[in-house]
Amino acid sequence: MINLTKKQIDFVLTKIEESLNKYDYLQRNFRRIDVSTAPDYQKKFNSYYRVRRNFEWRSHYFKLLEENKSKGILFSDALRTMYRNTGRYEASFVSKLVATIDTNLPVIDKFVLSNAGLKLPYCYVKDRDNKIINNEKVYFIKPPPKGI
Repeated sequence: MINLTKKQIDFVLTKIEESLNKYDYLQRNFRRIDVSTAPDYQKKFNSYYRVRRNFEWRSHYFKLLEENKSKGILFSDALRTMYRNTGRYEASFVSKLVATIDTNLPVIDKFVLSNAGLKLPYCYVKDRDNKIINNEKVYFIKPPPKGI
């Protein structure tokens, strides 16, 4: 068990305040605006999640986010849709899209994977999409064992 004092918690919160404010803005405004055409929202999203892709890729991404914000989308469907539209499997960014829509879902990024001792399949691996999706089912959809 981790025991932190109030002073330690307050110190950490001051260090992450800017990030928390960005996340709060993203979630508060996500359902209020058309994120596919909102440059301010997209700029904050790109900054928060460190999206460093070209304009065309981002256009597909924010269109997919907007189209699915009220009905939701499975990680596997979003991953394959982005691949069809961009030619890239972007598991980390797709997980951020899905987790923006449903905040109960996790973000898969290099920090999470590293802490869990996991890696995504390399880009040259045959059947990469299924390997990514199968890892997602095994490690990110099932609840963790008790005590973790």
